[in-house]
Amino acid sequence: GYDTRARQFFTDRTRAGKVAFNPKFAAGRHVAPRLSDGSKLTMRLLCDASSVELFADDGATAMTDLFFPTENFQQAAVFAQGGQVKLAGGQCWRLGRIW
Repeated sequence: GYDTRARQFFTDRTRAGKVAFNPKFAAGRHVAPRLSDGSKLTMRLLCDASSVELFADDGATAMTDLFFPTENFQQAAVFAQGGQVKLAGGQCWRLGRIW
């Protein structure tokens, strides 16, 4: 996610599937600052079966996080909470296997 007031990107693993193995795994948000002052925010998200990577503002901010889902996921959603966002575009690619 992105918090406009704090100017921070965040991940939240509190509902990320299997989390009981360590109480610190889903204890709170992981955050990274937005370094760009531009009004247009660009994000590239790479997701696989157990990780997500964010590259924002042409790589000025980068984050990686692991999760352990309880089932395969087939959908993704983009939404705004507590404000409005104009989605200028988007693309989705299926990543190939490396093994």
